[in-house]
Amino acid sequence: MRAQGECKAIKQRLFSRVLPLLLCGTLLLNDGVAGVVDPEILYQKGMNAFQSKDYIEAVKNLEAARFINPQSPRYLYQLGVVYYTHAIDENDLDSVERAQLLWREAESLIADSKDGMMKATLRDLVERAEKRKRELSEIINIKQRLSKNPQDIEAGLDYAFYLAKRGEHEEASTLYLQLMKNHPNEPRPYVALAKLVNNQGHILWAEHYYLQALMINPNYKEAQEGISELSLYLEGLRIEGYQKLVNLSH
Repeated sequence: MRAQGECKAIKQRLFSRVLPLLLCGTLLLNDGVAGVVDPEILYQKGMNAFQSKDYIEAVKNLEAARFINPQSPRYLYQLGVVYYTHAIDENDLDSVERAQLLWREAESLIADSKDGMMKATLRDLVERAEKRKRELSEIINIKQRLSKNPQDIEAGLDYAFYLAKRGEHEEASTLYLQLMKNHPNEPRPYVALAKLVNNQGHILWAEHYYLQALMINPNYKEAQEGISELSLYLEGLRIEGYQKLVNLSH
C-alpha cells in the first residue's frame, strides 16, 4: 500500500513538473518539422483533448502554445484549468500549485483598465486554489496518520467523511465498517454511517445504525437526535405500507 502511494506521488510530480516540458519540446520539434507552429491550432488541440479528459495531451498542446506565446493570459488561464481539473480527479497537490502559479501569471499580464472582470476572476481562482491546497494537505496528513497507525479512529473518521464528500460512498462505508470492527465500543462510526446511508435513501439501514450506536452509548446525543428525526418519518411510512419500507431497506 505504501509503495503504491509513493509510486502515485512520483507520477503526480512527473505530470505537473517534468512531463509537460518533455511533451512540449517533443511536440514543437515534430510540428516544427511539419510546419505547424500556430499557437491557436495547438490551443484548439489542447482544448479538444481537455474535453475528452485526455489531460496529458491537453497539457502537451497548451504548454506548447504557451511556449510560443508566453504573453497570452488566455493560454495561461486554460492551462491552469487543465491542471486544476486533473488535481481534483487525482488529488494531486503539485498540480493545484501549478494551476495557481499559472493563474497568478495570467492575472499579472492583464491591465486593470483593460479587463478588470477577468483579473477579478483570476484572483478568485487563485484563492480557490489556495483553499484546495489546504484541503489536500489535510487529506495527505490524514492518510499519513492512517498509514502509520491504521487504528487511529480520528484519522479514519476524517478520511471516511472525505470519501463520502467526494461521492465515494462504497469506500466510505467500507472504512466505517472497519472502524466499527476495530473500535466496538465507539458509537461515532455507527452514527456517521447512519447519516451516509440516510442521505442515500436507505432509511431502515440508517435506523439500524443509529440503534446500534445507542446500544453502545444510550446517552450519545447525535444518535438520539438522528433516531428521533427518523422515527417520525418511519411512522408515516409504516402507515403507508410494508412494501415502501422494504424498498427503502435496500
